[in-house]
Formats: sequence, structure tokens, C-alpha cells
Amino acid sequence: MSPAALTCSPSTLVAPLIHGRRRHARVVGATRAAVYLLPYGDEPSPPYGRGAPRSYGKGSLFPYGPGPRPAANPGGDPLHTGPLDGESTPVQEKTSSSPYGPNSLFALVTCTGVRVPAAVLLSPAAGGNPFAGITPGAVARVGGGRIEWGPLRLAAGVSWAPPRVQDIPVAAALPVLARLSPPRRLPASIAPFTGRLIEALRSGTPQALRDPALALLGRGPGLTPSGDDYLCGLLLAAQVARASWLRPLSAALADAHNRTTFVSASLLTHAVRGHCIPQAADLLRATTEAGSVPAAPLAGLLSVGHSSGSDLLHGLCGGARLLTSEREFPTVDAGAGR
Repeated sequence: MSPAALTCSPSTLVAPLIHGRRRHARVVGATRAAVYLLPYGDEPSPPYGRGAPRSYGKGSLFPYGPGPRPAANPGGDPLHTGPLDGESTPVQEKTSSSPYGPNSLFALVTCTGVRVPAAVLLSPAAGGNPFAGITPGAVARVGGGRIEWGPLRLAAGVSWAPPRVQDIPVAAALPVLARLSPPRRLPASIAPFTGRLIEALRSGTPQALRDPALALLGRGPGLTPSGDDYLCGLLLAAQVARASWLRPLSAALADAHNRTTFVSASLLTHAVRGHCIPQAADLLRATTEAGSVPAAPLAGLLSVGHSSGSDLLHGLCGGARLLTSEREFPTVDAGAGR
């Protein structure tokens, strides 16, 4: 390993990509604590077969050039086209280690960022602002156990496994979440559509899901719009209980990569499979153990993003109400676990 290379920790979902053949990955979203990259193509061909690297400061990065916008998952459906986890098929063992495909989005995340399921975690040695000057359109080289990007050189170390709600005994959290009133309201721009989707799910008619589900996709600002965060929470609740409406809801969202951001489409993909951020898993686990909603993990989830954690919590609670008899449980304040 080159002395200049910093050790990073890829999640088990993205490790096959990092250790696979070398290819390019284009930045499709960036914040101070994370950048999101979409792999495409193989070396040695430059992006779309045109142009040469352009210098951006100390490194060489490919700018956006002529050619089509890369798809969120060029290999197929960004959400789910095969059996859900827990359903046996002859090929499941071959695909379960990397169910998202070689062209699926992944993130580079600092030690202070949110560990999305397909994250490559940077060590503290990367510094407090390793992504300064990086903007959408920049291109990294990925593969062979390394990520090379301008002056940044990363070498893959030990992988980590993102939490998956069906692997955690958290079903007992659902009745508690069913009577929880989240401390922050849903944004007015999505609240009416969440109500329509819940009614469609309650009706048990798959055909009724499509319009209200698609109305939420991409609704709201940012890399992860509020409507998508709500849908992620709803999908996670369905996965916890193996809800009958998990498959039709997943099918209704199958066109997410054409209707929302690359980042949100990726997170919806993970939620369909039950993968989630640690803050959501911590809340579910702690609520199951305590029989109430403890303050610390609740605050941890609410601290995610500007409103992402709160919107995801609303989705979890909405799904929990569908999966339990809400008439049996009076609504409780979010501080009940304090």
C-alpha cells in the first residue's frame, strides 16, 4: 500500500465494487461530510469515450462531458426485481452479498457523517474537510481495493456490515411506534400525500398504491427529499413485520431512479431490502428493549439531516400504525421514554 494512501472501511454492500475491476465513478451529490458516486465504464476508456482529464486544483478529475446522463442503476431496476430477502431461490446465495449490482451508487463518508448502507468510511486521518472543492461531475477511479480521486488516495481495509431491520428482533417496537407522535410535523408539501398512501395501503388494493406513492417520490428539496425519507421509513416498518404490502409498494416505487435523486433512489433500494442507517436501527432496538421510546436514540435519529431523520420517523410510525391496531393504543408524546 502506498504510504500516501489512507485506509478506508467499505460496507459489505460496496466492498465487491471496491475490490473489483477498475472503473470510473462520477460524483452525483456532495455535502461537507459525504460525496455520492455512481460507477460506470471500465478503464482505460475515458467517460463516454471523449475528452481528457481536466485539472481541478491538485488532482485530475473528469468533468461532465458529452453523452447521456448515467442511470441510477444501468443494469436494471434500482429497487427490486427479484425475490425479497427471506424468500429462497436457486441464485439467492450468489447475489445476496451484493444485491445492488456493480453500477449502484455508493458514498464516501467522513467519520462525522451519516453511515448510509453503501458507505465507504474515511478514517479521521482524512481530516475535517476532505471533500473541499469537489462538485457534481467530478470522477474518481475505483477498483483493485483502492479509490483514487484527485489528491485523495484510499485503500480498502476491514469492511463493516450495515444494519438490517429483519436481522434485529425489533418487532416489539412497532406497537410503541404506532402510538408515537413525532415531535416535528411532516412538511406541508408531503403530508396530504402520505395520508393518501396510508389509505391506499389500508385498502389492500395494489393498483391503488401507484399514484400516491409516485406523488411522494422526489417531493421536497435536497439530496433526499422528504417524500423519499418518509417512504424509506414506511418500507423499513414493512420489512420488520414482513407486511403483505411490502412487495406491491416496492413495485410501485420501481421507477424511483427516474423520479428522484440518485441518492434517494439508492436509499430506497436499501430500505426495500431492510438496510438502514444506524440511527434508525438504534431507535428500533432501544424501543424494543425499553418498551417505550428512549430520548437518546430518538434524538439521534432526529439529528440526521435537516429533516431526513424526522421524515423517516414519520414513515416508521405510519407503517407501525398500519401493522398494529391503532385503536388499542392511545397516542403518546415523543418524550415518553425520557
